[in-house]
Amino acid sequence: MTTRIPAMPYIEFVLDALRADNELVAHAWSKNLHWGYWASPESADVSVEGYCRAMDDLTRRHFLHLDLGPGKRIADVGCGLGGAVSLLNETFEGLDLVGVNIDARQLEHARANVKPRPGSNNRIDFVVADACELPFDDASLDAVLSVECIFHFSSRDRYLAEIRRVLKPGGRLVVSDFVARPLRLPLLALLYLPFHSAVRGTYGDAAPPPTRGLYRRLATRNGLELMHVDDVTPNTLPNYQVLPTIVSQLGEQGAARRAVRFLEYATRLGVYTYDILTFRTRE
Repeated sequence: MTTRIPAMPYIEFVLDALRADNELVAHAWSKNLHWGYWASPESADVSVEGYCRAMDDLTRRHFLHLDLGPGKRIADVGCGLGGAVSLLNETFEGLDLVGVNIDARQLEHARANVKPRPGSNNRIDFVVADACELPFDDASLDAVLSVECIFHFSSRDRYLAEIRRVLKPGGRLVVSDFVARPLRLPLLALLYLPFHSAVRGTYGDAAPPPTRGLYRRLATRNGLELMHVDDVTPNTLPNYQVLPTIVSQLGEQGAARRAVRFLEYATRLGVYTYDILTFRTRE
């Protein structure tokens, strides 16, 4: 079966900028490529350096919900340029780490830049695969994380079914996602209309945000339990101060700026929340 790589224009823009040795883009996005988390958003450092620290801090919020320790096998599905694998490698010892991505170009970058930390006894591998057809044996993983990427997978339903298959009993999945508030959906429809072309031209095939209720139903259907929701929306608002500066370096920058502006409006108006969701397999 031939795997189709989803259209992700902003990834193309970033890879092009990295190949062109754009210093600002390389500084910001050579490791992580997602929103940041600021513990004190009212006094956030919105410099590029502050944003880089905030991206690592968002990743660490995922780690808080995982049982990590020596001997654990962890997969980062949708691993992008390898930032979460790199941070796990820097922070823990004795882990068997696997980064999975559908785009071989991103994994080429990750392999070149993420190596096992000397003395850590960590193992690192990167594998090209579809998130909905994972290359792991049944009950072979202790934990999975997907940092701000599940909306690019072809089906959240099939992804959760695969997670149930590959996780050990009691294993955990932690994902971050934009989540829609059902009572605000009519407002979303009105808000999206003028931004439609910019959003599609930047985020491509990204699926629309689900509600928490849909996540619970999908989890139950696939033998998982949604055990915790960490709503970090207020802590992500400083992204909208720093991102315009970086986005200005990308191709199709006008569309990209408008796409970010749409997410800012949707978040500030309470149409979307930014959630970190923790699931576990039923025993």
